[in-house]
Amino acid sequence: MINLIEISLLFESIKNTNGTNAKKSLLELALNSEYSNDLKIVLNHLFNPMISTGISKTSWKSANVKILDKTEKFYSIEELVKFVQENNTGKKETVERIKSFANRFESGYEQLLIYQIATKDINIGISTTTVSKYIHIPKFEIMLGERLNEDVDFEIKDTLEVQKVEVVQSVSKLEVDILDELDSTK
Repeated sequence: MINLIEISLLFESIKNTNGTNAKKSLLELALNSEYSNDLKIVLNHLFNPMISTGISKTSWKSANVKILDKTEKFYSIEELVKFVQENNTGKKETVERIKSFANRFESGYEQLLIYQIATKDINIGISTTTVSKYIHIPKFEIMLGERLNEDVDFEIKDTLEVQKVEVVQSVSKLEVDILDELDSTK
């Protein structure tokens, strides 16, 4: 997990940099570095709208830190991201496990990155559109409706207007006629 500190420092430097072009150049340099594979995994996880973690800020704050077994640790960023994506229910045990793992690190930068991975709460000043120029990130687009058959023209024909008074009168006239027939048969 040596790349956690490099990725978190990159995010901090992008956040503190002014100008979109400068931020893009920092991101581009980082994507050409030795830890670019881990960076791509983290960027895809953070900016992909189809990925949900189920962990909110409040569940992160309310979770207790438990002492974990030595077998329960993540050996790469890929394992951490995969665990967060697979256990995306936001259960207390899941949050506690990730938070306990984050507390193993002394650096606040590493803990912050793990928090950002868990909650997808990141604000570094670049958008999904910018990130999608460097790695593939699916995007929701507006779906516009269209006609199924261009040859068919639909017209609004004359509408029939019926007043309520006429309907009541015709019903009452019908009732009178039926009653007259019944009286004549007697």
